[in-house]
Amino acid sequence: MVSRKPRASAPSKPSDPPPSKPAKRTKAAASKRPAKSTKAAAPKKPAKRAKAAASTKAAGRTIAEALSATEDAARAGDRALRRALRARSGGRHQARIQPSSLQASGGDLAPYRILSLDGGPATPSYLRYLRALEVSQPGFLDSVDMFAGASDGAWAALFFASRPPDTDPLDMIDAAIAFNEGTVDAIQPGLVGLLRLASGFWSATDNTAALDYLTSQYGDGPEGKPITLGELQRDVVIVSFRVRSRTAKPGARFYHNLARNLVQGGEAGWTFNDVAYANLGMSAAEVALRSGSFPVMMPIRDGFVDGGLFANNPAVCAIAQLLEFRESRGVTGLDDIVMLSCGADQAMTGSASANQRFFSEKDVSWGWAQWLATPWSPMLLMDTVISAGGKGIAYQAHQLLGERFLRLAPPLPIGMSEEMLRLLTGFTAKLFELADEQAASWSGGQLGLDYRPNFYRTSQWLEQQWFCNEAPVRVTNEGGVERVAS
Repeated sequence: MVSRKPRASAPSKPSDPPPSKPAKRTKAAASKRPAKSTKAAAPKKPAKRAKAAASTKAAGRTIAEALSATEDAARAGDRALRRALRARSGGRHQARIQPSSLQASGGDLAPYRILSLDGGPATPSYLRYLRALEVSQPGFLDSVDMFAGASDGAWAALFFASRPPDTDPLDMIDAAIAFNEGTVDAIQPGLVGLLRLASGFWSATDNTAALDYLTSQYGDGPEGKPITLGELQRDVVIVSFRVRSRTAKPGARFYHNLARNLVQGGEAGWTFNDVAYANLGMSAAEVALRSGSFPVMMPIRDGFVDGGLFANNPAVCAIAQLLEFRESRGVTGLDDIVMLSCGADQAMTGSASANQRFFSEKDVSWGWAQWLATPWSPMLLMDTVISAGGKGIAYQAHQLLGERFLRLAPPLPIGMSEEMLRLLTGFTAKLFELADEQAASWSGGQLGLDYRPNFYRTSQWLEQQWFCNEAPVRVTNEGGVERVAS
């Protein structure tokens, strides 16, 4: 039989004398421990936190450096690929303006590629469209033979043509987007300009700030002076409209540099009028002002006003001017030309309520108040005329070139009237926000059926018509380029 041992005395009984000493020791220890703990914790906790923060910051720096290195490597690889993809253009720009090279080539040339840029509020949007297309079809912008433009589009066309030949296409487009935003600041009227405009006797701005900005952005030529049309790297055709001249009647004027490789007098077998040669010595900034001086907003520039008044869509102007110089560019006819035309089509004329009247009434009686003095659309008549002309010219160009012509002109959420109001009041940030949103939606395939052609259709057209179904290329390990079998 196992006897149970009695339990040890419970220390919890306060009446027992043995626990009293431990209790005192516990009390003393308790009184000392917090003091030690307080003295030790005060320096230790911040030290631990600082150490943890330092390690977190170091880890963050390591991750950031790794991401930056990855991005730099990806960017370097992307640019190497793009430089290699320039084999698509194959030095074609130089060959296009050298008759001897054309003869040596035996006529085996790719199509003459024209990028036509409308004026007006579409410019911020289509510049962003072009960026998406360059990403989709590397080498697209680098293969352009001619930039044609009117008004705002002329400013952008001359900017593209003035870039050095070794400029990366994506860098070029990013710079063009920044340039376009800078032009808005350059023509801001400010308070003084609004007072000038309100007087009814002066334009909102003078040309001083705009000329300085354009000159600085286009850069200098080989002689250190503002670059001229004859010194540009690409062909250009710029549309302007002459309202007065001592020797000529009012009418359209096309500024171009197609005669820059030809000898005046016909030494190389090419004979053209003196006007073609006179264009070559004119600065690009001066030509830009003659094409972009919009009435009321800017002054008449040496007898010339905005080219958009004649042809805001310069597509047919570019075709006609090229055909005059076709032999010097290896172009035998329309079959050798391919064109991408960028602009915008007006979604509707007037307000939504006015459009309801157009459908419900046979005769809608509008006077000058509706056409010219509507508060929210004071330039409705001009907006309508310019938009209608753009669609008509696109139809003509399509009939001339067939499937080799593509019009990229989705309707915009704002018209020329709203653009002008924002320019006058300084609320221009919304213009670029809308352009960013629309370009992102277009390239992401999120827009509706009204936005045609969509991104996929445009990219496919570039591959089939612009690049003539050339097989894709890739960079080899040795740094060369090879075609990928389809």
